[in-house]
Amino acid sequence: MLPAADLSSTRPVAASALLRGTATVADPRQDGAVRLDQIALGKALLAQVVSIQSDGSALVRLSSSEQAADFQTELRMQLPTGSKAGDTLNLTLLSKTPQLTFSVSTALPPDTTPTTLSPTARMIDTLLQEAHPSTQVQGAKPLLLASDAASGEMASKLAQQLRQALDGSGVFYEAHLRQWANGERSLEQVRSEPQNQGASNAPSTSQNLSSAQWLPVQLDTLEQQRFAWDGEVWPGQKMQWEVVQQDNAQHSNQVAAPSVDTWQTVLQLDLPRLGLIKASIRLQGDHAQLQVQAQAPDAATQLKAQGQVLSDALAASGTALDALTVHCYEQP
Repeated sequence: MLPAADLSSTRPVAASALLRGTATVADPRQDGAVRLDQIALGKALLAQVVSIQSDGSALVRLSSSEQAADFQTELRMQLPTGSKAGDTLNLTLLSKTPQLTFSVSTALPPDTTPTTLSPTARMIDTLLQEAHPSTQVQGAKPLLLASDAASGEMASKLAQQLRQALDGSGVFYEAHLRQWANGERSLEQVRSEPQNQGASNAPSTSQNLSSAQWLPVQLDTLEQQRFAWDGEVWPGQKMQWEVVQQDNAQHSNQVAAPSVDTWQTVLQLDLPRLGLIKASIRLQGDHAQLQVQAQAPDAATQLKAQGQVLSDALAASGTALDALTVHCYEQP
């Protein structure tokens, strides 16, 4: 009769490298251990936890394959905390003497294929982790001059500058390169994008960023169908602007045809006389719905009084205002 093997403790294995964290386990006093003499070191074994014993050890059924046709035995061993009957583990035989030593990790389900990343995906993941976390385009200069803010043409100039801020933000740089290749965009337009500007020659629509720093903004825009801009409308007047494409299927009370794209744009400003204002505009074809929130009750009253003026102005531009709601911010 062979003496019982003392496998109650383990020692580190030299020159071993594991892809993910593992716990080292061993088996104290077991009759089937001798069968492992026929298994080569480094052999991967499939282990199923049969039961947890009263002393904390586990009865484990080992096999060299999922079918268990060529090798199978049962051992008692100490498993990581939290192991329970029915668990399936991957064991790797690290040493046989002076005691059996394994590395253990949770096994994937039989129908699960391990996920691997391509070199390009790994590069993008690295760049995203190193990049600036902001997903907003930061305006480097005011969109308008101070004199423009007081002129009668402010609305048309602001609309033009907002369009340029979006188009020339750098978020759509790769799409613009394709347009240039197809002859739909000039080389001068491509060169004016932030990616082609030096740090001292950044355009007025967005700050200069490295290629890695553009990734969070571009990927967020692609995934969320959302463009966010933060900057000055004119000197000293900050504004946050967001444009989102909405799914038409989410809206059952549509005025325009379902095939027409639906967009929502949100503006937030802290104006000198009206205070904090947040306007949300939903556009679908040539129809608009507007919701305005004002922090000050007096500001809300003034905005309501100008509702017809706004409706007439939109109608003159070819857009019908279907709904206008003005109310104050809810107090916490």
